[in-house]
Amino acid sequence: MREAALNALEVPIVSAEELRELADRLNDWVPEVRTAALAAARRLFATASADIVVAAAPHLLSRWSLWQRWEPPAIAEVDALLGRPDVVRQLASSLMSARNGGVGRQLQHLLRHEWIDGFLVELARGAVQPQVRKVAFQTLLAGEARWRSPHVKRAEELRYAIYKSGLTFEHRPLTVQVDRNVLVEAGLRDRFASVRWLAAGALVESSVQVVREEQAIARLLKDKSRSVRERGQFLARRASVASGD
Repeated sequence: MREAALNALEVPIVSAEELRELADRLNDWVPEVRTAALAAARRLFATASADIVVAAAPHLLSRWSLWQRWEPPAIAEVDALLGRPDVVRQLASSLMSARNGGVGRQLQHLLRHEWIDGFLVELARGAVQPQVRKVAFQTLLAGEARWRSPHVKRAEELRYAIYKSGLTFEHRPLTVQVDRNVLVEAGLRDRFASVRWLAAGALVESSVQVVREEQAIARLLKDKSRSVRERGQFLARRASVASGD
């Protein structure tokens, strides 16, 4: 019945719920249903407006760590849907303004796509959610995007209930360049302690130089976060040794 319904489905997608329901069938436990769902996705994904896709995006992105039956062609359809130019602009805006939790994980999933690179600096500096700023900052600082990839189970794994860990990661170089010194200076002033800790770590590793480093160290020594202060203390000791004090 699910297969027949999918084969007969021709009406445009008019709600995020409809889009989510169709996408979920890409992971159906019956191969024939997955095949019908893929054909329906190819017919109907394009009929969903950008508003609908963005509303469904949190669900679609969360499936990466749960779905184990969907196959590369289905993954490609979801990727193409989220990568539509009209969707990309709204997704980036949503990441900037979102106040709910879990948005940082959404950005981590989106790091698979090169189109997100052009928004990372803006997200690192101005996203409302601190976890989004952290993910964007960490990615820019590393110069590469890193994300968790799904473990799609093979037929024999599903048939015999073979368990394999889905914790695998992929990475790619960023398609944009950023002044890491300027990036770290901004990170040292971020409201989120984890971002300040990462920025201080770049100073500890001597991978960047900031203007008025003494003032930066003094600010780190007064930081509310103990872990950030500890990095400031290390920098202060190293500066003292270097100066011969």
